[in-house]
Parts: sequence; C-alpha cells; structure tokens
Amino acid sequence: ILLVLKLNMNIFFANFETNLKILIKETPWKELFFSKPCIAIYFAHFTSNTGIYIFLTQLPSFIKDVLKFDIKSNGLASALPYIASSLLNTIFGIVSDKLISSGKLSRTNSRKIFGFIGFIIPILALIWLSFVTCAQPILAVSLLVIGISF
Repeated sequence: ILLVLKLNMNIFFANFETNLKILIKETPWKELFFSKPCIAIYFAHFTSNTGIYIFLTQLPSFIKDVLKFDIKSNGLASALPYIASSLLNTIFGIVSDKLISSGKLSRTNSRKIFGFIGFIIPILALIWLSFVTCAQPILAVSLLVIGISF
C-alpha cells in the first residue's frame, strides 16, 4: 500500500509541475488581472471592506457620542446591524439561487441585480442617516441596520 501511495504521489507531483508550467505559460495573466470585470471586483471589494472596517471601529462611538445611547444599550445597538447582515446575506443568497435554478434570472443578471441592491440601499440609508438627530434614535439604528446589513 505504501509503495502504491508513493508511486501515485510521484506521478501526481510530476504531472502537477508540468501542468503548472503549462498553466503559467499559457494563461494571459496580465490581461486577466487588468480586465474590466476584475478591476470592478477589486474596486467593489476595496470599498466594501473599507466601509466595513470603518463601521466596525467607529459604530460604537457613533452610537454613544452622537445618538447618546448609554453604554449598556450600545452593545446591542452596535451588534444589531451585523446580526441582520448575517440573516439577510443568507436569505438573499437563497433567493438568488432559487431565481437562477428556476431559470427566471441568469447568473450574470442575478449578480448584477443583487450587487446593485447591495450597493444602492446602503448608500441611501447612510445618506438619510446623516440627517437624523439624536432625538430619533430608533430611526438612526434602523438606518444603520439597513445601511450595514445589505
């Protein structure tokens, strides 16, 4: 058994090295990495991750200092957008898969539509949030939930 395993590993790694050389040589890496779809993905991930990290670091301070929540209710208010995000990501993933598998939407159109929804709704919610005062804490937290969870 060990001999067979060793022979199979030698064949695998010998073929792997050859196939890897062919893959590296024949793949147009520069055109791939600098294509419009890849650049769009880079931009989308960069802006999404930047927004997430800003919210992760600044949200508790915003809720405490601007919305005037006490520290005990600040924990739940800070966690609520991320709980909603987990639920909505799962729900919209299932909806998207159902639309694709039923043939109502192509994979490309599904990605475009759900990507658009995932960008436009948070933008509108966060713009609206900039006009909310500390006298409207429920509205502010609701807009935060909408802005972060999509």
